[in-house]
Amino acid sequence: MKGFECKACSTIIFIRKNQKEPLWCPMCRGNMMEIKIKERENIKKYSCPECNYEFFMEENIIPYKCANCNYTFVRVEGKIQEERL
Repeated sequence: MKGFECKACSTIIFIRKNQKEPLWCPMCRGNMMEIKIKERENIKKYSCPECNYEFFMEENIIPYKCANCNYTFVRVEGKIQEERL
């Protein structure tokens, strides 16, 4: 896996080596840069239902947006309807 860190808020995400690089930070929409980091144990996979982009974050962090498109993840448990801009 490859690691990426946001230049603005320091959020770290992981993607598979054969996947295209993230366009934005899933938290603040800042620019991401590739970093050399050891893969963490407690990571959770997120799959965007709109563009099928997959990325991994620490399991206690819920992304706000997809790192590849403008899809907004549901952040409130029990909420059924997805949010869109």
